[in-house]
Amino acid sequence: MPIGERAAVEALEAFLNAHFHKRARELMPSAEALRRSVEYSLYSGGKRFRPLVAFLTAELLDVDFNRVTPHAAAVELVHTYSLIHDDLPAMDDDMYRRGVYTNHILFGEDTALLAGDALLTEAFYVIGENYKDIPELGLELTRLLAEAAGFSGMVAGQVADLQMARGSIAVPAEDLLRMHERKTGALIRYASEGVAVLARRPQTEQMLIREFGAKLGLAFQIADDLLDFNPDRPEKNGLPYILGEKKTRELLSSVSHDCETILLKFNGRASQLGELVKKNESRRR
Repeated sequence: MPIGERAAVEALEAFLNAHFHKRARELMPSAEALRRSVEYSLYSGGKRFRPLVAFLTAELLDVDFNRVTPHAAAVELVHTYSLIHDDLPAMDDDMYRRGVYTNHILFGEDTALLAGDALLTEAFYVIGENYKDIPELGLELTRLLAEAAGFSGMVAGQVADLQMARGSIAVPAEDLLRMHERKTGALIRYASEGVAVLARRPQTEQMLIREFGAKLGLAFQIADDLLDFNPDRPEKNGLPYILGEKKTRELLSSVSHDCETILLKFNGRASQLGELVKKNESRRR
């Protein structure tokens, strides 16, 4: 049964609200600042792109949305943690995100750091709590999420991004793409791949979905680079600066086409995922 973007986001918000309402009752009064810090960033008006990928993959693979919702929530918790940490003075040192103050500006660096830690670990709690009736799938989701978010995934991508930003010259496009595949693409890949695990699909289909998610993650970051490109003050480690705006748009088109080619292997059942690919490709300010 198809699910629209609005319904998918509403399902996610309902789950997160219920989950944190219950978990907040377990906090000691002195940890109230942690709750406020977590909720400030979690409900700050993000696009919920990664959970949406999970829900639309569930539509493709005919998985019950209630089964997918905790997985989608775990993805968003990890994503939110990464944003809080990215904004810290030791990282990007940003004062604003999405037009409002970043977490550490309002709650202090110490609380913001711990809020990020809490969100990351809470993602694994959500998986363990909600998939304990199917422990073999919960274990595989845990492994894949740790792979996407951890040592060789998103964290490695963030380290590479910091090193590139501190360099005095632009890096090769190939290195930048590898960084994007880890920092941004890995979690989007997991959002899609985890649903294939929950669907108990054959290994060949799981690998196709993994490849699709990785390609979509890369396309998402390329589109972001184009949106952020300012010809008057170009970022030296942005793809438009390194490749030129025209070639970067051509690359986005090529990667998006790869996504659509993979979806064709699912007998035309991926209409909403295909629309998401097109919508990402055509994103404008």
